[in-house]
Amino acid sequence: MTDEQKNRHQLRRQRTRKQLQDAMLELVLEKGIDSIVIQEITDRADVGRGTFYFHFKDKEDVLWSIIEDRIQATEKILMENFDGKMPEKPEYYGYVNIFQHVDQNKQIYQMLVSSKGSQEVTNRTKQYMMAETIRDIKTYNVYHEIEQPPDITAQIVVGLLFSLVFWWIETPNEYSAADMGAIMYRTLHHREPPILPSI
Repeated sequence: MTDEQKNRHQLRRQRTRKQLQDAMLELVLEKGIDSIVIQEITDRADVGRGTFYFHFKDKEDVLWSIIEDRIQATEKILMENFDGKMPEKPEYYGYVNIFQHVDQNKQIYQMLVSSKGSQEVTNRTKQYMMAETIRDIKTYNVYHEIEQPPDITAQIVVGLLFSLVFWWIETPNEYSAADMGAIMYRTLHHREPPILPSI
C-alpha cells in the first residue's frame, strides 16, 4: 500500500468515525442514552453494524469519544495560546479552560447530569481528568503548595471541579468561565488569580 493509499484509508476511517459520533450526538440529545440502540446509530450514520464495532465497543464508548476529542481540542488551543510554555499560575488557566470547554459543549454536559445521561461516561470523564491532573502534577509541578500525594490532590481538584461544573450548568447564574475559574483558584490556592489576557 502506497503512502497515498494509506492517507486515503486513514481519511475514510476518520470520516466514518465522525459520522458515527455525529449520529450518536444527535440521538443522545434527542432521547437520552438508555433509549438508543446500536442499529439506530448505524442507520443514522449510514454505515453497517460491523463498521460500528470496528470503531467502538458500545454506545457509551461513542459518547465518551466525543467528549474526549473535544477536551483534547480545547487543551490544544490552550497550549497554542501560550506557545507550548507553562504560564505563571497555570492551574488558573487550566480551570478556565475546562469551564470554557463545558460552556462550548453545554448540551452534552447538561444531558450527562440529567436522567438521560450515562453514569459510566461521567465516571470515565472523571477518571480522565484525574489522570491528566496527576500527569500535570508530576510533569509540571503544579499544585506544589497543596502538600498531598498526587492521587489525593487529583481527587480534591477533580471532585470540586465536577461539583462546580454541574452546579454552574444546572443553576441559573451569570458567572462566566473566567469567573468560575477564578472561584476555583481562590478556593484551592487562597490567592487572587492572574488577570486573564485577551487571547
